[in-house]
Amino acid sequence: MASIISTTFDQLNLDDPFFDSLKSMYRNFSTWFRNKAEEHASCDVVYDAEGNLKAMLYTKIEGKYEDYSRMEKPFAPSFRLKIGTLKSELRGEGIGKKFLEMAVERARQDPGISAVYATIFADKPELSGLVKMFESYYFSRRCMLCNGETVFEYPITWWRNPKQED
Repeated sequence: MASIISTTFDQLNLDDPFFDSLKSMYRNFSTWFRNKAEEHASCDVVYDAEGNLKAMLYTKIEGKYEDYSRMEKPFAPSFRLKIGTLKSELRGEGIGKKFLEMAVERARQDPGISAVYATIFADKPELSGLVKMFESYYFSRRCMLCNGETVFEYPITWWRNPKQED
């Protein structure tokens, strides 16, 4: 498996062909990307042997009172980890699955987080593999956004040791 490297958006090149599909799918992607670069937001990436960007994961923790009004069935107040970007051009190498595992593990490290979620244009044929990967990792289709994206959710369950309860 290729090496996953942690970096920041300001270390990435928005003009890299890797981002072309994201720019075409999401109208405000370039503005969003530049904002993340200004914030020095972190992400995880994979490069091929020639130094070409081939995969990326961006996650963020959303606050208890995040605005979910664009959802047909808004989330109740809680902390969540959102997968903001997950893209891999490395088919069959397990990078996408590894990224999902990383996101879920990040959420499990924080007992305040109730779920991991992502939004995907599930009806786009070119994203069918991504949808299947999310579903195979037990993300469920929760609802739709007003822009037509499907919200996929993975609840984080916290178990308590009965001996620790007083």
